[in-house]
Amino acid sequence: MLTNNDILKIIKTANIGIPKIKKTTEEILSMDTSDKIDYLAVSIFDAYNKHIIDKEKFLNSIRQIQGIDAQLYPTPEKVLERIKWLEDMDLKYTQTGLSQNHREVLEIFDKFNIMTSQNNIDHYYTSGILPFLLTNTELQRFHHDIDIFVNLEQLKLLEDVSKKYGFNFIRKFGYRDDGLKRRIIKMYYKNYDLPMTIFMFQRTKDGFVIQNEFIYDENDKLKVEEMYSTPECVELSFSDKTNFHNNIPYKAITMEALYECKDGLRPKDIYDCKIMEKYVDKEKLGKLKQQLKSCPKNKIFDVEDIKMRSFINGDDLER
Repeated sequence: MLTNNDILKIIKTANIGIPKIKKTTEEILSMDTSDKIDYLAVSIFDAYNKHIIDKEKFLNSIRQIQGIDAQLYPTPEKVLERIKWLEDMDLKYTQTGLSQNHREVLEIFDKFNIMTSQNNIDHYYTSGILPFLLTNTELQRFHHDIDIFVNLEQLKLLEDVSKKYGFNFIRKFGYRDDGLKRRIIKMYYKNYDLPMTIFMFQRTKDGFVIQNEFIYDENDKLKVEEMYSTPECVELSFSDKTNFHNNIPYKAITMEALYECKDGLRPKDIYDCKIMEKYVDKEKLGKLKQQLKSCPKNKIFDVEDIKMRSFINGDDLER
């Protein structure tokens, strides 16, 4: 194990790489070991790529970095493999190290679950950390947010109780691919820069689940786009099973629905799908793919209900 003086020498070399996110020596020394190695390895790699240091100094620095924790990285080659993985996953430059990110995301997850459990809030997690939690796999990649479906009828309750549990309920604006402005609801825990992104849904008496996206037309009039899931899709997508993390209950979409929504070309989705592959029920996945084809087309309506308009708009008058 290297001493702090040894690490200071590595930091001095690493800093000449002029990383996109430069940290002070004190910040680097206070990082978790794995985060520290990631930061130093990426900085040294950048210095080498910019021809600031030569190959001999680069390889010598990698050997030193590997020595910070030889159990975590038994050989210098493992450090090089780590750099390649961080590059492939677009994780070379992050304000927060992976270990810290994982601690924060799981803390937020547990705190949010306490809130939903104690207030009987109808919800389903989707995307993000689910591939890891549902397969009992340790978090591995970086997570920028946590996505969750919340019943539209309980959003006011969620806003009312959020501060009691340390969350801020925030309305934001974003733009869709078609250029229309949309209302986004985020929740932040304490001072963590890692939001919960809220997707709104409703249940119908005949078994449909309708996802709601609130948008503003060219005249700045509030509308809602409704996206429909048939009862058959609901059965295959929204699980009745209660899951637990740290003995705290939570609900989630099914493994098959999660796999289907991540079946794309983004590196993080490909990575997540590999984790889920052996857990997915291929027969149910096939049925879900078929049922998705029979879901009704989306419809857009004016938001006539005054209370709903007021809630979605919030206190923000500048739209």
